Amino acid sequence: AIKEEKSLQSLEIRKLVHEANNPLSVMRNYLQILSLKIKDSQDTKLQGQLEILVEEVDRIGQIILRIRNTPETPDMNNNQVNLYELLRQLVSIFEESLFINAGIVANLNLDESIPLIQSNTNSLKQILTNLLKNSTEAMPDGGTISINTRDHVNYNGKQFIELRISDTGPGIPYDILENLFNPVKSTKSGEHSGLGLNIIKNLVNDLGGTISGSNLYSKQLSEKSGKQEVSGAEFVILLPRILFNK
Repeated sequence: AIKEEKSLQSLEIRKLVHEANNPLSVMRNYLQILSLKIKDSQDTKLQGQLEILVEEVDRIGQIILRIRNTPETPDMNNNQVNLYELLRQLVSIFEESLFINAGIVANLNLDESIPLIQSNTNSLKQILTNLLKNSTEAMPDGGTISINTRDHVNYNGKQFIELRISDTGPGIPYDILENLFNPVKSTKSGEHSGLGLNIIKNLVNDLGGTISGSNLYSKQLSEKSGKQEVSGAEFVILLPRILFNK
């Protein structure tokens, strides 16, 4: 009975994958048509953005295929990652879509000297996309998202690359902060949620890294409580500094 149930589940997954791939193929075809139409234009920024969109559509297709082929085993194959370029591409996509609509300003302080590392591009994109989306949703009235990278961070005797993402939102509710990466409950009022962060933590762990989250506090004291007020939230990711060898 269990074997038959798993077989039926596998069949349903394959059907869903097939159905999901159809609109993705249409999207990719239209993007390629648009790319050809603007090929001779001088708008290099638009050309670059379309290339990024094609890459993201392909990435979605790869994720869907992994679900079909190995639904219980994530693809953690390492590849060459340029963290500087990856972050700039992602922020470029967000600036032209989510950020501009939400009144979000991105403040980048990226270390261009960070070398190519061995990691998983798709997992990193999923981690960063979710964190940026969370920060945006935490600031419905606008705000600032800061992204910083730092090389040669020593942690427990090993070398890591540090990535910090912070925002100027209301911060993380204290009841969630205590069990931040446990899937406890969801909040829909513009606050960071414990849901989703558990998935992010698992992805970071699979990359051999660590992630922590905390609230930021203003230097000025509150007139009511006499204590420092929360001025945002910050997530710190440490990625193993494993250089890419050709």
